Amino acid sequence: MFLNRLKATFSSLKVKIFLGFWIIAIITMSITQWVTEQYNENEKIIEITKADQLHLQLTAKKLVRNFSKEKLRPIDGVLIRSRNIPRGIWLKDPKTNRLHSNTAQLPFRIPRTIKELEFSHAVDITIPGYNLIGPQEVVIRDKTYHLFIGKIIQRKDIPQFLQQMPDGLRVFMVLVITGMLCWVLSWYLIRPLKKLTSATKLIGKGELATRLPEFENRFDEVGQLGQALNGMADKLEHSIAAQQRLLGDISHELRSPLTRMQLSLSMIEKVQHNNPTLDKYIVRVATETSRLDNMISQALQLSRLESQLQQMHNSTFNLSSLLESLIDDAQFVGNEKSISIKADIIENIKFFGDHQLLSSAIENILNNALRYSINDSQISVSLKLKNHKIRIIICDQGPGVDVKYIKDIFKPFFRTSEARDRISGGTGLGLAIASRAIHCHQGHIYAKLATTSNENPGLCVIMTLPQATDTPSS
Repeated sequence: MFLNRLKATFSSLKVKIFLGFWIIAIITMSITQWVTEQYNENEKIIEITKADQLHLQLTAKKLVRNFSKEKLRPIDGVLIRSRNIPRGIWLKDPKTNRLHSNTAQLPFRIPRTIKELEFSHAVDITIPGYNLIGPQEVVIRDKTYHLFIGKIIQRKDIPQFLQQMPDGLRVFMVLVITGMLCWVLSWYLIRPLKKLTSATKLIGKGELATRLPEFENRFDEVGQLGQALNGMADKLEHSIAAQQRLLGDISHELRSPLTRMQLSLSMIEKVQHNNPTLDKYIVRVATETSRLDNMISQALQLSRLESQLQQMHNSTFNLSSLLESLIDDAQFVGNEKSISIKADIIENIKFFGDHQLLSSAIENILNNALRYSINDSQISVSLKLKNHKIRIIICDQGPGVDVKYIKDIFKPFFRTSEARDRISGGTGLGLAIASRAIHCHQGHIYAKLATTSNENPGLCVIMTLPQATDTPSS
């Protein structure tokens, strides 16, 4: 999991651009620094003046006198605490290169420079930000030391201040400054791509009015991509709107003659006659008319779901109560075939979604189970919670479906048996509508055989829904 997350992070275009700019900046600055150092004279060594030579000698004598009075106190303690010894004193042990000093804040590079100095006579050494004179031999407690006297040179510009900084700190500052600049640059480049990604996701979810007007004034490649996305969204919105109008027109044009046919049939049924054959045809026409009306309604609903024209009216409702109500209605129909429905439902399961759409999906599956169940059989319905998921399982004891077709039953107009659907009155759309409705709620639906029996193995339809999803905040 960690490796996958790390791989995804470093695969991000933002991280790639940031690292690319950062590495290039570091390499460029390193080369610049190296070239500069080749031509930059960091240390300046000149002959010491007579005044400085005299100053060294007098300071050496003063040190000898002070240390003769403080024979037990450590050298560092005498240098730091003695008021008679001036600041900026450096004592170097030539054998061990150990340094003693009373300088409160040791400027970087000074200790290293003093340790590296090997002069037989006193010199004047200027290091960026600091000046040294020495060495002057002095005997303290029967041991020879090299005396150096230093003083801080007040910095006059930023380069001089940077030269006084430790190498590690300078490298750290380079990394921080270049890193911040590269991060800002990569953020500036990636921000419009993130907006494009968000807009594309919204369009994919059906929010076709999504636009990116700020990209209309950009003339780079990202701006061209944003303008192309706006144009695509315009055409897609107009196309879907035209399709919606067409669906409405078709619905109206088909429903109108169907309504007139049903009205005519009801008037014919009221006419007195003694013709059983005519009654038979009238019943057949009424059945087919009702079936055609149902098919048109389901086809229009499925079309809206697939084209995402179905408006979701989400609210929080009691899913347990909804399922119990649907079972009661289904039991009323099942009594005609002596079918009993066994319910195993956890009470008070709350769900946030479209009450009507989910009710239609479950009702279609229940009707499908009733339609294909044999007489004197049982349908089981369960509602359970598992791993923060809501599971609704509906199983019948009907003839089932061939295993090779079990994934196809959720396709529109799919039929495993033409004759069976015509006898049962099925349209081949009920399970397709249920599948799309469950997917609209970020759920999953699938089917499997209820048993391994060769005769009437039954069919189980399992619906999985997220628990308490997208509950609106107060």
